[in-house]
Amino acid sequence: MPPAVALLPFVPPLALAAVWLLARSEPGGVLRAANAASLAALAVAVVAAIALAAFGPVTSPLLGAAGIGLSVRLDALSMVMLTLVALVGVIVVRYSRHYLDGDSRITGPVRPQTARPARSARNGANMPATPV
Repeated sequence: MPPAVALLPFVPPLALAAVWLLARSEPGGVLRAANAASLAALAVAVVAAIALAAFGPVTSPLLGAAGIGLSVRLDALSMVMLTLVALVGVIVVRYSRHYLDGDSRITGPVRPQTARPARSARNGANMPATPV
């Protein structure tokens, strides 16, 4: 397996950085972008797990200078952790999408709700609302 495949775990943090930049410019699109980034992270984890199963453990080339930098090793334990973290990330983003529904800082300005008059169950005519 080419060592460049070991660079796949660097893709999800780049997607999250893109979500952060989008959140600063367009508040309404941050939920869709976060959902897409978490699903991309899960897809990268699955692809890396398939590559690990097909080709075995691999270490990425060193990203840095003079022997100081960052390198990633993909083995069975790191794949379990990568997949687990990506799956939990998808679950958290999905939960927070519904939890933050209506928050103007996340979804943009909220349109005001208009009160609707109560309807009678018998004829559908407008009835005055009665306090309970």
